[in-house]
Amino acid sequence: VSYAVPATPATGNSGLLTMTELAQPVNAGEPRWSTDVANSSREFTGFNIYRNGSLLVSNVQTTTYTYLEGAAGSSCYTVTAVYSLCGESEPSNEACVDFVTGVENNDLSQVKVYPNPSNSIVNIDLTNNISRVIVYNYVSQVVFEQNNTKAGTIQLNVNNYESGAYLVKFVTSAGESFTKKVVVIK
Repeated sequence: VSYAVPATPATGNSGLLTMTELAQPVNAGEPRWSTDVANSSREFTGFNIYRNGSLLVSNVQTTTYTYLEGAAGSSCYTVTAVYSLCGESEPSNEACVDFVTGVENNDLSQVKVYPNPSNSIVNIDLTNNISRVIVYNYVSQVVFEQNNTKAGTIQLNVNNYESGAYLVKFVTSAGESFTKKVVVIK
């Protein structure tokens, strides 16, 4: 049964509109979907990753993705989920990273982190140019921090650390920084 609203108010109803049953059904048509809704799903298909607002890679099937930044400077990243019917979700929170320039190669090559992996003590050999050492866990929490004034070796006890990868950030006296990875095993 189809109903229609008359264009003029019914008499005696103080201007209210009333519904009237029609003798013939009105063909309103069907929605025109770009995808056949009856035969499709809203299945998750992957992630799109954006760098500085431009699509970096589409339809990534895993929850981790590694990208080697080709140039120094600041880059901001967002991620969207992609679904077969609904399309792309709103972007995630933006994560920005500042890639450092000007770190001298001899600082990087002379700083050593060993044994790697380790389950007890990690030795960190430093140069005179390193002014600060910071160790971050997998959720970017600082688990160790020390200011440094001379070359030498720091012995980091990782016996009570959880298994996993940690980043050791080195800050030079010029304020530049670089990182090395250390793995803790149990």
